[in-house]
Amino acid sequence: MFQKNIYIKKAYQEYLNELLINKNKLTSVLLTKNEIKALEQSKYDLTQFEIYLFIKNIDYLWSQGNYTITLREGITEDKNKFRNVLIDLYYQNINKEEVFNTPISFLFGFNYYKGKAQNIDVMSLNLKKKNENKALLDNIYIIKNIYKSYFGNYDTYAVLKQLIKIYLKTLNLYYYRGKVYNVLQLLNVYDLSNEYYTDYGVNWYAISKKDPELVNLKYKCISVEDPEDITSDSLSDIKINFILEDLNSKYVGIPEVNNKNFKLKDFWFNEIVTTKI
Repeated sequence: MFQKNIYIKKAYQEYLNELLINKNKLTSVLLTKNEIKALEQSKYDLTQFEIYLFIKNIDYLWSQGNYTITLREGITEDKNKFRNVLIDLYYQNINKEEVFNTPISFLFGFNYYKGKAQNIDVMSLNLKKKNENKALLDNIYIIKNIYKSYFGNYDTYAVLKQLIKIYLKTLNLYYYRGKVYNVLQLLNVYDLSNEYYTDYGVNWYAISKKDPELVNLKYKCISVEDPEDITSDSLSDIKINFILEDLNSKYVGIPEVNNKNFKLKDFWFNEIVTTKI
């Protein structure tokens, strides 16, 4: 169902290491042994690795001072209490089809009308346009019957936006010859014939330590907002706003540098990522 990515692969290796060190038992800085054992109840139908993913996610939130945010908000079915979009968000492990091609209102089963969220039956939407929207309706059917409560409801979506801000605390961009670029854009503008690129390849951070023309800039996420049309836009259209983290930087006064506005699709869930959640 989900994409296998570098974060899940890394987590799986760390999971195996923990089992080896702790004699096949999971540990947590926040949850007690009894609380971890409770996750093994049959009604949740969780694998040990899925329990591990939940534990590490909740431990991370606790370490950041955000442990009050629940990863079960808006999830109605027991089997998805600890296996849902809020947990997979941490590992960028959400199916790309749902991130890029499915409206938010369908994923979370609500309609956003005049600024107010209303719970709806996703199968009742656009039925009059069945012929024109057959592919979309087929996708809704898949979501309703395979994902079930995986995406939860409007409350889940509200928490998801909070979590994006927490997981995307910083973003690395690069100032080069008067403009700011991400790592993919740099490939189109940077002088690939110079000695720095020859030595370090696409390790832009290493190059920025040597090349005075390339400056690494750290940005802090200040807000995560709804897209223009929440009824038809996808998760990839969620707006994310950053400000320059180092306020003493000599580049602060340059308009190109100060604030950066992105959509989730601009740098997340790509083959090359610019930040680690």
